[in-house]
Amino acid sequence: MLGDDVDKWTQILNEIRHGRKTFDTSEDKKQFGAIIINYGAVKQDVNNKYDQWHKEILNKFGNKLKGTMRAFYKEIQDARRKLESLSIDASDDVTIFVTEIQEIKRSVQGWERSLEKQKKGQKLLNSQRYQFPSDWLWIDIVEFEWNQSFQQILTKKVALMEDQIPTLQGKILDEEKSVNAKIKDLEEQWDKNRPRTADFTPKDALDQLNIIGVKIQTSNSEWIRICKAKELLDMELGDSHRLTGLVED
Repeated sequence: MLGDDVDKWTQILNEIRHGRKTFDTSEDKKQFGAIIINYGAVKQDVNNKYDQWHKEILNKFGNKLKGTMRAFYKEIQDARRKLESLSIDASDDVTIFVTEIQEIKRSVQGWERSLEKQKKGQKLLNSQRYQFPSDWLWIDIVEFEWNQSFQQILTKKVALMEDQIPTLQGKILDEEKSVNAKIKDLEEQWDKNRPRTADFTPKDALDQLNIIGVKIQTSNSEWIRICKAKELLDMELGDSHRLTGLVED
C-alpha cells in the first residue's frame, strides 16, 4: 500500500515511534481508589511489539530502497554508455542518434524526481537508526554518477545535436525519400504479384506472402522511426500509419 512514496513510509515510521512514547515512562502502575492496576509486564510487551513493528517496517523500506537505488544507478549508467556510443558521423541512421538523445532527455525529469526520493529515503533510514548492510549503494555514489558522468555527457551530446539540427533534418528528409521509394516499389510488387487467382498453389501463395511480408514489415519499421524523428525535431509530421493498410492486406 505504501508503494514508493517516501512520505508515507516516513509517516508510518514516525507514527510507530510516537505511539511507543505512550508507554515510554518509568511508571508501571495506576491507582483508582482502592484498585491498583500494575501494568509493568504489559508495558514491556507493548514496547517490544512496537519495537518489532518498527524494525520490520524499517527493514522492509530499507530493502525496497536498496533495490530502487541499484536499479536507478544501473539505468543511468546504461543511459550514459548509450550516449557515449552515439555519434552522428559513425551512425548510418541519423534517426537513431536523434531518437536516443531526445528520449533520454525526456526521461531526465522523472529521474530527477526519483533521485530526490532516494535522498529522502536514505536520510529517513539514517534518522531511524537503520543498520545499513555492507553492500549498501550510498547516495553519494549515485549522485556522482548522475552529476559528474551522466549529466556531462548528456549536455555535450544535446549541444552537438542542436548544432547539427539543420543537417539532421536534411538527412532525415533524404532517408524519408529513400523509404518512400521502397514503399512505392513494395506497393507495385504487391499489386503485381499478390496471389489473387487459383493458379497459385498454397505453397506458392505462402512463399509470396512471406517474402513481401518481411519487406513490408522492415519498411514499416523504418517509416515509423522516421516519423518519430521528425516529431522530435519539430518537423512536419508524416502519417505513421501509412503502411497499416498494406500490412493488413
